[in-house]
Amino acid sequence: MGIERTTLGSLLDHTGAFGESEKNAARVFGADRSWSVVVGTSGSNRTIMQACMTDNDVVVLDRNCHKSSSRG
Repeated sequence: MGIERTTLGSLLDHTGAFGESEKNAARVFGADRSWSVVVGTSGSNRTIMQACMTDNDVVVLDRNCHKSSSRG
């Protein structure tokens, strides 16, 4: 059974409990939208960095950042 066929809804089309959770998180944080990522901190950081960065971008990170950020 994949992530798209559960009683909790689908992460792919943001339905069911997953969709409601994303809507609630957006409301709580005053955002227009939120997304759920279920691969942990490392996977989340890589996903964000790949979505927001292009080749030769310069990123400034705190020395206490999660190790996946500096290896992303």
